[in-house]
Amino acid sequence: MRRLPDNRASIDTLQKIQLGDTAQWIRIRGQNVANPVLLLIPQGPGFPLIQEADDFQRSTHLEDNFTIVYWDPRGCGLSTRGLQTHRPITLHHMVDDVVELVTALCARFDTPSIFIGGFSLGGTIAAMAADLIPTLVTALVVVGMDVQFDETERVAYEYVLSEAARRHHRRAARQLRSIGMPPHLTGKTFGTRVRWLANFGGVMRNSTYGALVGTLLRQLLRSGAYSWADLVRTIRAMSRVQTALLPEMAGLDLVTMLPRLDVPIYLLHGSHDFASPIRTAQSYFDHLVAPRGKEWVPFEDSAHMPQYEESDRFARTLLRIASHHHSQRANA
Repeated sequence: MRRLPDNRASIDTLQKIQLGDTAQWIRIRGQNVANPVLLLIPQGPGFPLIQEADDFQRSTHLEDNFTIVYWDPRGCGLSTRGLQTHRPITLHHMVDDVVELVTALCARFDTPSIFIGGFSLGGTIAAMAADLIPTLVTALVVVGMDVQFDETERVAYEYVLSEAARRHHRRAARQLRSIGMPPHLTGKTFGTRVRWLANFGGVMRNSTYGALVGTLLRQLLRSGAYSWADLVRTIRAMSRVQTALLPEMAGLDLVTMLPRLDVPIYLLHGSHDFASPIRTAQSYFDHLVAPRGKEWVPFEDSAHMPQYEESDRFARTLLRIASHHHSQRANA
């Protein structure tokens, strides 16, 4: 589907919205407000998304064909302003926030349903929310979705240990042995595992933890949405959100929690993903009951972030999905 941009109908707005008991922030951008609405839910725990808008558009150009809603969830990014850091943060709260946000976006854009895209834990939260409001979801696109957190931890830890041994990286091996086998349910132990996972290419194949952190800081500084105080709160909030969510995530198992989903679902997954093991995600896909359709889309040259590692193919995939559902609606 290709819609020519109409500059008179373009949108770029940063706004606060009340979701549950917290004020949260979204940024809405697009070349034509008549285009389908796509809500994006960030990876986590603890990551914002509004700061990625420029890089995401530069990589994918999807704002030419969608009205994209970038969201900083409760306790993250701009949504740490005011007294928001004192509000509770659970997966249940975040799912309810998505339900409210989708409902509000449908009303604002006068549309019966919207697309939802979720990355990593954001994909999990998106699926759990879509299960509650299937009629409001045109289609669900999840990227590197977390399925079974205990299995995710085990695979990730075994990978970094084996890579440390293969590379003869004594410091990595020492730090990984010091945190022990998972579960890693504190910000410190979780962060240690994630740092070496990133350094060993399990998050982005050709990047490191330092490079990923540098990208985040650059995005925050250059986005124009965050003040210096926002930046400091955003960084501090990451460990706070991890501390709040990791114990609950330990029991996450979509195989038993969400065996059926009554929305069209597309699972996009990097073949080199060790942050969310591909075998677990594919097994979930194979057993998922999805009466309205499901599709498995592997990205052979990506790890956990195909939206940046194979951005052209990622964008083409979303445009194909949008075109398919536009045709379905036109023929209904």
